[in-house]
Amino acid sequence: MSTSTLIQDLSSTSVGCSARRKVETYWASAAILVGQWVTLDQTKTGVERSKYVTVATSAAAATTMAVGVAITAVTAAAATAGAVVEVVVAGYVEDAYANSAGAATVKVVAGAQMTMGAGTAVLLHEVAGVHTQGQAIGYALEVAGATTTARVDCIVTCSPI
Repeated sequence: MSTSTLIQDLSSTSVGCSARRKVETYWASAAILVGQWVTLDQTKTGVERSKYVTVATSAAAATTMAVGVAITAVTAAAATAGAVVEVVVAGYVEDAYANSAGAATVKVVAGAQMTMGAGTAVLLHEVAGVHTQGQAIGYALEVAGATTTARVDCIVTCSPI
């Protein structure tokens, strides 16, 4: 006899219906909003760096390694108290932020490869199909305007850590 693994349920409308979607749990080092891209916290030492996440930006080299998109929120007070955050490291995400830290300089186009941007505080940088820096962290499934609140449904391609 053979066995099989169902990788997705095509009759479901749930965002978690695909076994291709991977969610990891990390400790939050700071306040994190649902939809924000997160990175490993390089202010920690040793193995703790792989357990804690903070908001990803391109403002500093230590915060450019995005590991995924937060699907739960954590307040600053909760982070201080040791709260955890769930992060999609691979697969479908609804409403991921297309810009970070108040930046309103990037327009994401459908099908665009999303990468960490080169500009200060710009998280995703994709202009006319040309990415400017860094690893691919996702693919946009829709258009997002160049506003501070722009969000986009996307496929996350970060490696689970």
